[in-house]
Amino acid sequence: TYQVTTRFSVTADIPLLSASRRTHNAFPTFTSSGIGDSSVLVSGWVWNPKENTRGNVQFGIGVLFPTGKDNVSNTILTAPGTTPVNQVVDYSIQPGQGGWGMPLQWVSYKNLGSNQLYFNGSYTAMYQSINHVLRTGAAANPTTLTQYNSISDQYLLEAGAAHPLSQVKGLTVTFGPRWEGVPARNLIPGDNL
Repeated sequence: TYQVTTRFSVTADIPLLSASRRTHNAFPTFTSSGIGDSSVLVSGWVWNPKENTRGNVQFGIGVLFPTGKDNVSNTILTAPGTTPVNQVVDYSIQPGQGGWGMPLQWVSYKNLGSNQLYFNGSYTAMYQSINHVLRTGAAANPTTLTQYNSISDQYLLEAGAAHPLSQVKGLTVTFGPRWEGVPARNLIPGDNL
């Protein structure tokens, strides 16, 4: 994060992924690793933080770049003694989605004595709806809606209260709900529905 002024900042994010997945008692374990989808985000406080120390709201908007591979595959044995086959790993451990996006976020807080109330959230709107990576087994059963992996919007909301623990300097306890997920339809209609 680069603090341009006291109110505005620019953040670049290049995530690294190392993941594995095994379904129930299936024989193979799938793995993937690499750079994920990168993003650049510009954020700004509504009020000057130097003048408003008791509460503030920050909004951010950016660009998500499809820098992560969305077609990682493994050569695996489906059972002991079988011939190795090459399969695309599950989308849950793919480093990238395969599409461009627009991350939106907000952070808000209100200080009440030594406690703090907060409400934060983010929404990543994607510009495409599918990534054209053929799912395992889709060639034999080419159903339009399930043949390719989707590129989905994502959201996260959290709110609650934070209280510093005076016994441990720098440690704060938070309490509140968190809600995250993937909506049924993307905010921006995809170009390849």
